[in-house]
Amino acid sequence: MFTEQKEYDKAIEFYEKALAIDKKFLGEEHPDIAIKYNNLGLAYDDKGEHDKAIQLYEKALAIGKKFFGEEHPSIAIRYNNLGEALGELKQYPRALEAFTRAITLDQKLLKAKYNQAVSYDRMGNFRYSEFVFRNLIKSNPGYSIAYDGLAVTLSKAGRAKEAIAFHEKAIALDPREPSYYFNYAISYLMMGNTAKALEQQEKLKALDPAIANRLASVIVKHQM
Repeated sequence: MFTEQKEYDKAIEFYEKALAIDKKFLGEEHPDIAIKYNNLGLAYDDKGEHDKAIQLYEKALAIGKKFFGEEHPSIAIRYNNLGEALGELKQYPRALEAFTRAITLDQKLLKAKYNQAVSYDRMGNFRYSEFVFRNLIKSNPGYSIAYDGLAVTLSKAGRAKEAIAFHEKAIALDPREPSYYFNYAISYLMMGNTAKALEQQEKLKALDPAIANRLASVIVKHQM
């Protein structure tokens, strides 16, 4: 964790220095300044300082829209970044507004559609979340994370048995993604099938020992 913290601080220091130099030579409203604000926002997001990230994304958006106009592809990406930071702070209605705006600007931005569905899920609106995930899968059948997201939503809605097939599809599409096995195991636990959950833990030991240990803790707590 300490090593990661130092890396985040290094990234922030680098982007802040680059931003200061560009401001000096380019002024406050050059498109390159917007890029630097966005990159700095990403670094603060990675560090977990989401309030600071939101401020930077909003600055990037303001400059970008003024220079390129509202319809530029970069604007959609920045709306998505803003939505993710808002989501981390559990400001889901505002996050949904940002994701919806991103999707309106760029229908090919799958990440924003996924984030929109996740936001509905986190708000407890499982019906809307399921609707968005199913549409995302229909239009992008190879998008593994959408299957995993749908499976998680179904499980949280009390439909873990239905979720199993979608967990399996996500894993089939991307068998190296540890989170898929973790979520798969949680659905089995919700069904009362500890043996199947333990199978996923064994698979995770080779993929990601840290997540395997986390799952082991969840299984133990479930058995208590």
